[in-house]
Amino acid sequence: MASRSVVIATPGTSADWKAEIYTAPTHSLCAAQPDSVLVCTGANGTAADEPFAVIVS
Repeated sequence: MASRSVVIATPGTSADWKAEIYTAPTHSLCAAQPDSVLVCTGANGTAADEPFAVIVS
């Protein structure tokens, strides 16, 4: 179902001001869980733990 949904992700209010966020509802890491979404976060071009919010519609 996730591949047919619209996924919107945004950095949280306490995230680094140069925070980056990417979503991948059809990524191979999600293959075992068909209703899952991969979310990667970073800051300044480097992977980093950043708070985020996700909306799926």
